[in-house]
Amino acid sequence: MSLYFVGGKIMLKKFSNNIYYMPPVEETDRPILAAIVGDDKVLIVDGGNSTDHAKTFLCQLDNLGIYKKRLLAITHWHWDHVFGIKEMDALTFCHKYTANKIKDMMGLDWSDEALDERVAMGEEIEFCSEKIKAEFKEDRNIELKVPEVIFEKSISIDIGNHICILEHVGGNHSPDSTFIYSTKEKTLFIGDSLFVDIYNGEWSWTVDGVRRLGEKILSYDAEYFVEAHVDEKIPREKMEETIDRYIKIGEIVEELGYNRNAILEKLERRLRHITEDDLLSVDWYIAGHFKKRVK
Repeated sequence: MSLYFVGGKIMLKKFSNNIYYMPPVEETDRPILAAIVGDDKVLIVDGGNSTDHAKTFLCQLDNLGIYKKRLLAITHWHWDHVFGIKEMDALTFCHKYTANKIKDMMGLDWSDEALDERVAMGEEIEFCSEKIKAEFKEDRNIELKVPEVIFEKSISIDIGNHICILEHVGGNHSPDSTFIYSTKEKTLFIGDSLFVDIYNGEWSWTVDGVRRLGEKILSYDAEYFVEAHVDEKIPREKMEETIDRYIKIGEIVEELGYNRNAILEKLERRLRHITEDDLLSVDWYIAGHFKKRVK
């Protein structure tokens, strides 16, 4: 994988002749931004978490001489994927739910005081509040833009001898989660779809949700997969192993309920080696199991 340096820092990575991406930044929750390059146009994956994030990405495309007409596709409505949409200055595609949530956010105050108040009222979560404060200075001028092209199920975009498919899939993380598939490169951008529900109480998963989404991910004729906050081009074999592991953990939690010790004992027998990520998965599934029981 080729690397491009600016000022001593890695700014873009090259997947192939047709896909470039800028790595995520954990401290400020910047997701991957990617460019899928066709003969006529460029499809950008996600809007970024700020004007600065989007501007940096666009500058790097310019530095590489990629000046083709730009289009933008959004994976879901969360702030870190949409706050840079206006700066991208491109015809933007998103799911109907995504557009509605962006409209809802347009009237909000993003000052520290307003964020703290929304967290206290249960209208925002501490994690996102702290990441927004880390990304932006205190004097925040956050301008949101509603995408122009709205779809409900799927849409195909021809960027010039290269078809990209946007498909709504939903999932635990967000109801509007959308896949972006490069048919030419057989690469599937899954955004945050495989991550947990972060907005409804304790962070949680459901085994049904993970199983359904995992099956959907693997139904694509994709050789590589990209998660929004993972700096890796994930090969199919690894994605298959990851999803299989997630489902096995979920099934054990579903069988044994809240008995964490019994769950870990059975996991040890079935998986042989338990990782820190496995322990997190157990806790997320237990939280999801509890939510399902109290509904």
